[in-house]
Amino acid sequence: MNANSMTLGRLVRPAVSSPMTGFGRFLAKEAREWVRTRRFVFLALAATGLALSGVMISRIHQLTGDTSAPINLDPSYNLTMVGWDSLVPLLAAFGTMSLITAERERGTLAWSLSMPLSRPAVLLAKLLAGVFFLGITAVGIPEIVSVAVIRFVYDGYPHGQQLFWEPLGGLAMGTFVVALNLVVGTFARSQSAVVATTMVCVLSVTGLVGLLSADLARFLPTGIFDFVTALGQGAPMHPETLVSWAVGTTLLVAVALVQFGRREL
Repeated sequence: MNANSMTLGRLVRPAVSSPMTGFGRFLAKEAREWVRTRRFVFLALAATGLALSGVMISRIHQLTGDTSAPINLDPSYNLTMVGWDSLVPLLAAFGTMSLITAERERGTLAWSLSMPLSRPAVLLAKLLAGVFFLGITAVGIPEIVSVAVIRFVYDGYPHGQQLFWEPLGGLAMGTFVVALNLVVGTFARSQSAVVATTMVCVLSVTGLVGLLSADLARFLPTGIFDFVTALGQGAPMHPETLVSWAVGTTLLVAVALVQFGRREL
């Protein structure tokens, strides 16, 4: 950020006719930014590499003669070894940590807001673009590659819950983390502070509640993965988990809107 950008952000008062003024234009700009910086390439490579390391565990154990754990060569089972409930939130934390802070540091955020563009439009465009590209890089591409490798290595295709519901549950968790990154980014001054705060919130709260009582975990937004997978299995579900996730994500976005609307850039 420089003095000119700060002055511009404070003195210029563009005409904003509605809370969503400029949303479409800024969303397109966000999409171009994801592609221009090639952030999605690095996320896709990291996600695919981590996914394949899980998919190949059973075959590696078989080839090395490791009998320390049961060897299961079922294609559907080995797709679950991707660990969508940890892979997607982890990549969401690191992949979207710069949503607010990077532009604020460069001064481009104040410049963008000097045009007919509302602050709510900025945040919602960043949220939507973040979730969309997260879905492509951390779910879509890794799953396609993993299924292809499983077909070759385990001579079959995964199906049912493992093919659809678990990746969807991971994306739901990732959406919550993107929203958390968004609100933390309106307070924090650096990208490292954003990702550190987000990881501490997700891991410490989830772990603490799990230690105190397993029953309390279903009241956390991070329990959405178990809800979605139970939905896919036709197993008993806890509707309070879905409510917690929806309300928690909405509240995070609301807090981000309020904080972003009152903060000088």
